[in-house]
Amino acid sequence: DDPVALSVTGVGELADCPWRWFLTRVLRAGRHQQTAAGIGRLVHRVHEAWSNGEISRDLPAAAEVVERVWASIPFEAGWYSVRRRDEVMQSLVRLLAWQQANAERIAFAERSFVIEAVLPGGEAVLVRGTADIGLAEGGGGLAVLDLKTAKSAPTRADVARHVQLAGYQWAVLHG
Repeated sequence: DDPVALSVTGVGELADCPWRWFLTRVLRAGRHQQTAAGIGRLVHRVHEAWSNGEISRDLPAAAEVVERVWASIPFEAGWYSVRRRDEVMQSLVRLLAWQQANAERIAFAERSFVIEAVLPGGEAVLVRGTADIGLAEGGGGLAVLDLKTAKSAPTRADVARHVQLAGYQWAVLHG
């Protein structure tokens, strides 16, 4: 009788591969997923701390956050941990440069939302998520950007049909 609760990220994962969604979200299978999720949470945490002034917007402050939590991320081999840490720091260099270049346009960072949607059949779905960056656009518009820690960028075609980004656009349209 209650609405089904899904995250925007989960909706995207479900659209990509229902079996993988079930294995990782319901059964919590896959050590690799835990490692990738831990790295993603870490980058998001630094972004949020920079954005809300919790830490200074510089690399030494970010390195301190990384240092505090890195040991809690599961890695099967020490060499891989070192390599991934270097990659995370390089991604933080890029994120910091982007934030500094766009500081005046950043409307929000890591904004949580919950919206109830009623499907055509009358079923209710509770959609929740956290929008990474709200970027003010000319004319009062708002673009929602999603931070990714993957090694390769999505193509324009991937972005055009990206379910997670569509979920954020839907959330903006609903306030």
